[in-house]
Amino acid sequence: MKKYNIEPKKIQFVYPGQQKNSNILLIEGVKNGKPGLKILSPLYSHEENGEYTEQIKKYFS
Repeated sequence: MKKYNIEPKKIQFVYPGQQKNSNILLIEGVKNGKPGLKILSPLYSHEENGEYTEQIKKYFS
């Protein structure tokens, strides 16, 4: 990102479940932005019963 003058601003790890390892990494960047990086709280995609979490359902609606 820095090679193309994109400053990383936010990073969030996405987990398929509470007891699983992260399998997706979301990164938000700003072209020619000032330094400053925030690590956001983890995002869990599925409940133990296999259904999407409420937070994921909000993204789909």
